[in-house]
Amino acid sequence: MKTSYSPKPLLLAIIILSAFMACTDKSKEDSSDDTELLSKKARDEQQKKIYEDAARLTREKELREEQLRLTRAADSVQSELELHLSRASADSIAAAERERMAAIEREREERLREEAYQRELERLEGQVPKPITGLFLLYGEGAPPRGYTKIARDLNKDAGGDFIYLCYTKDPSMGKPITGIKVAINDERQRHIPRNYEPLTCNRQGQNGLCDVNKEAGGKYVFMFMSRKKIEGDPITEVDITFGDQVKRQDWTLLDNDLNAGAGGAFIWLNYSRK
Repeated sequence: MKTSYSPKPLLLAIIILSAFMACTDKSKEDSSDDTELLSKKARDEQQKKIYEDAARLTREKELREEQLRLTRAADSVQSELELHLSRASADSIAAAERERMAAIEREREERLREEAYQRELERLEGQVPKPITGLFLLYGEGAPPRGYTKIARDLNKDAGGDFIYLCYTKDPSMGKPITGIKVAINDERQRHIPRNYEPLTCNRQGQNGLCDVNKEAGGKYVFMFMSRKKIEGDPITEVDITFGDQVKRQDWTLLDNDLNAGAGGAFIWLNYSRK
């Protein structure tokens, strides 16, 4: 019996082989695609890292440059500050030196003026009398205070009572020149002190702070006052006591008040001169 040949198994095998080959190609293609995708992703990440590194390096460079700029600016400010302080210190030293030299010059000029003034005083010493700078009433026969000259005329002459003498000084250390003298006669112990005047001091001052020229001689209370105010006139250069009649000397002032008022005894007058 003759056997017939069927092409179906062969065809089926070809189809299966073709399908397998197709699957294999597809798998290769998919694998190739996956590899290419992974490679692209790696390249992208690598490129991204390159960009990031470049950006980081750029920022670091900019930061270094900014830090360098700030350092230079700080150094410049420090230098200017030091220069300013140095100039200020130099100006201060120069100003202090100028002030010191000016003070020395003022002191020198003052010394020269004082020396010229002293020379002028010495030149005029023999021509212009020195002013009286103090008056004092001395009770008793003792010595006058140091630096004072006693006028040896008793202010209680022939009236009894204490011996009283008028003393004067021309020592400039005793005060300003005497410019006025006043005599006040009163029936009472208390006496108002004239304006711009002060009472004479003495070695036996009364309870009222005044010195009675008629002390222990009876009669009226007689007080003497002196002034140092310029308004009262030029300085008094001479003072004297006279007895008896009122005799006014040329260029002298005679006070019209008897220093023995009410006590009897001699008439006693006080005279002074401004020449």
